[in-house]
This record gives sequence, C-alpha cells and structure tokens, in this order.
Amino acid sequence: KHVAQMLEDEDRSSGDYNSFWDERNYLATADRITAGVWLHHGLAAFNVKPKQFDQLYRAMQAKSDAPIKLLIHPGDHMGFYEFMLDEHGSVLNYMHKWLDYYLYGIENNVLAEIPEVLLFNQANWQWETYESWPISRDEYQKLYLVPGENGQAGSLSYEAPATATASFKDDKQYRGAEEMEEWQEHFLNVAQIEAPSGLRLAYLTEPLAQDVRINGPIKITLNVTPDAG
Repeated sequence: KHVAQMLEDEDRSSGDYNSFWDERNYLATADRITAGVWLHHGLAAFNVKPKQFDQLYRAMQAKSDAPIKLLIHPGDHMGFYEFMLDEHGSVLNYMHKWLDYYLYGIENNVLAEIPEVLLFNQANWQWETYESWPISRDEYQKLYLVPGENGQAGSLSYEAPATATASFKDDKQYRGAEEMEEWQEHFLNVAQIEAPSGLRLAYLTEPLAQDVRINGPIKITLNVTPDAG
C-alpha cells in the first residue's frame, strides 16, 4: 500500500517537481547534515546526473562542517563494483573502513586516508586522486555545435560555424513502460548514435583535434523554438 502511494506521489509520468520531491531535497537542508558523506556517482546513470552530485558537494562545502568525499566512476547507477576491484583492493578497503568508523565507532584514521576526490580514468584504467572538486580552476573552453545533414549526427568544433539551423520531429507518444524503454534505447544507445534519425539531434566529439576533460559544470546556450503543432 505504501509503495503504491509513493509511486503515485512521485509522479514519474510527468516528471514534474512536486512536494514529494521537495521534502527529499537535501540541498535545502545541507546546513543540517552532520554525518560524514562519501558520494559515489556513476557517470552513466540515467536518472541521477552529474549536476546533482556536484550541487550537493558544493552545498555541503559551503553550509556544513561534516566531512564529504567524492568518488566518480564511469559505471551506471548501481554498476560501480567492476571499478572497485583494483589490484590492491584499496577502494573496497576504504569502504570497509568508512563503515567501521561511522557504524561501529572504530578509530581507524579513514577520513585522512581517503582522498578528497577519487576519479576512475578509463584511458589507463586507474584510479586518480585529487585534493578538491572541481579538479582544477581552468577557464571555460568554448565548443560549438555543428549540425549534421539529413539526420546524420553533428559534431563539436572549437571554431564557431556559419549560422545554421537544425531541427527534428519526435511524433511518437511515449506513455507506458515499453514506450519509455524504446525511447531510452533510441536516445541513449551509443552504438546507434551515428545512425541517421529524424527523431533527435546528436553531436559527436570525434572531430576534436585534442582531448577535452569535462571538469565541473557545463554551461550550454541554445536557441530553441518548440512547435507542438
């Protein structure tokens, strides 16, 4: 009964922010958090986005005296264990010590041992440690969207393209669970991202001449005109 009521109250069908979610908004009460927080975030999570862990981390840094650590991995919402098992088991050891300290009161110096930021680097399959988040204070690098042609994926460029307009028409109705799975498959399947489509716009990073690390929040400026007709 309670689960059914919760599913109704959270209103997943519309996605609107309502009182159910507002009561669970940790940002509004960050100044009242006293427990140590170790944020584990998977960059491939569908429902929890990097913006959300970033907001909580910054809110606690500004409003709470409680310690907060950050662990970032490329897995999905629950799929981080494949990245935990490094050759020394250090991350799993950190997790055990963290629970020993906060659940059992064992003094084990874990807060000093765990780096402020642990980031899994897919390029070399290694964990990297940093003293703060965002990792550095670099200036923003501007990248421009270059539309593709005939439904093909577009690209990113360091140079501003000539004025161009890109459009799409999503005329499907995604209402039930099966339709939502179809929507996710179409929009999130990386293996099909280069396939021509009139239902969405996609932009790929391959043409970039150098690697770019996304560090901290991204600012996106779009001029969009919706047409519900």
